[in-house]
Formats: sequence, structure tokens, C-alpha cells
Amino acid sequence: ICYFDIEYDHRKYKFTAVKVTGGSGVPVESIGGKRDGKGGKSGGGGYEFRKASPPAFDPAIQAYSKRNKQIIDAAKDKTLFWDLLDSFSKSSVKLNSVNIATLLHRTGKLRLGLPCHVVTFLEATLNEAQCSSNFKAREVSNALYGLQRLDDSKEVRQLLAALTPKVQQCQEELSSQAISNALYGLQCMGDSTEVRQLLAALTSKVQQCREELDPQAVCM
Repeated sequence: ICYFDIEYDHRKYKFTAVKVTGGSGVPVESIGGKRDGKGGKSGGGGYEFRKASPPAFDPAIQAYSKRNKQIIDAAKDKTLFWDLLDSFSKSSVKLNSVNIATLLHRTGKLRLGLPCHVVTFLEATLNEAQCSSNFKAREVSNALYGLQRLDDSKEVRQLLAALTPKVQQCQEELSSQAISNALYGLQCMGDSTEVRQLLAALTSKVQQCREELDPQAVCM
């Protein structure tokens, strides 16, 4: 008997099996299949595995997934991306942690700064309930990479303060490339309490990294 949970992958836009256990190959009663001959209850050739019932479908999961794709598609054109950011902030659109990291990463890829009202919107969103989940290593890297063209300001410092616990609470080990991207994103930041606290959180991740850091990547 095999048991597993169902988890939605926001990047691949589909459900995947996680936490798989069991799988002894013990045949169980067929569901909707043959009950004799080659398969099913009395046959010797049919094997089926029980699985844990999937969680109730949450429409918000699909909404956040579609929003992530919307961000990625809009980032193919600077004007479309600007319009989308402006629309998100003015309409106070609900974004989750993956959406925030993707949005910031695309901002960095386009070498864009962000207006104050968008920065304020992102900071406020990070403190909302739908963003309470921990960042994965990829989200840490992507979010910090996207800060590269942001100038020091009160709004940016507040955004850094909202990102710091996300870095601290990340349970995954950051690769050397992820660390390089994160450090690169902080290049325009001035000296402030918020910057120092974020760097302190990132320093602990550097110490946990078992890969050799490439000096060229760090200084890129």
C-alpha cells in the first residue's frame, strides 16, 4: 500500500505527489477494474495502491498560479510589466510569496527600479496572511536579486525589513549561485539598520552553504 500527499507546484502549474511512503506491492481490491482473471481482487496480475485523499481544492491556489504566469508573460515587455505592477498596486491584488519573488526577479532581469507606491504595496503584501509561508531557497535568491536597481529610501528599507524574516526562516540550503544572485541584488543599498539585518540573515545562509563560492559570481 502506498500513501502520499498532493501538493500544487506553482512553477509547473500542476499537482504532484509528495511525502510518498509504503509501496510494498501488496495487491488491494480493484476500484472500477476487473475483479477476476488478470486483474482485481481475485486475479494475480493486477496491482493497485491506495493513496491518501487529496485535500479539498482551494480556488486560491489556481488563482495564485495564474497570477504567476501573468507576471512572467508580462515581463516579456517592459511597458506591459509596468502596467501590470501599477494595476496590482492600485487594486491591492492578492499575491502570495511565490508571486512576490517572481515579480521581484523579473524586475531585476529587466534592470528596473520600482516606484514608491509599488514598493509599499509589496511590503504590505509580504505581511499579509497569504504570504505567511516560508520562502524556499529559490524565492530568497529571486526576491533579493530583484532589488538591484532599487535606491535607498524609507519605502525600500521597509521592504527589506519584510524580506528579512523570509530569509531567516528559509529551511533550504542556498546554492552558491543563489547566494551570488542575492548579494548582487543588494549592490545599490546604502548603510542602514534594515540592510545590516538582512545581510546578517544572509550571512548565516552563506555559512551553511557547502558549495564553493565562485569569486567571479560573487563580484559579478
